[in-house]
Amino acid sequence: MQFPDLRYSIDKKAFAVFRGWATKAKQRYPTLEIQIENEQEIVNDFRQAIIKGLESISEKEDSERDYYWCIGFLKGYLISSLSIAWSQKYLLKPRRYNNILWLKAITLYLDADELTLKRINSVTCWK
Repeated sequence: MQFPDLRYSIDKKAFAVFRGWATKAKQRYPTLEIQIENEQEIVNDFRQAIIKGLESISEKEDSERDYYWCIGFLKGYLISSLSIAWSQKYLLKPRRYNNILWLKAITLYLDADELTLKRINSVTCWK
């Protein structure tokens, strides 16, 4: 197998994995909508997860890993890291709801008294 074939296979697998994840997400959260703005991000997320998973495997002692352990570890790593990344990116409630939350947060921040603002600013980067 040549590298262009491997890249095509990874890209194809990324979309298959995403479709599986999206199906499960829609079953679990039927009121949420999945909005994809750029399909290349799915492939990039998948590639990055593979790279980071392989880096994690390479950090283990040789005595701790064998072929089957590596496969299981990588599969678990991909499932968990992609689930987290894709949930944050693609499980969006309608944008109007998100806008209301942001407006509410800003309103609460602006209405807070001086002591509360000092406490908030002490734990954030808004100084």
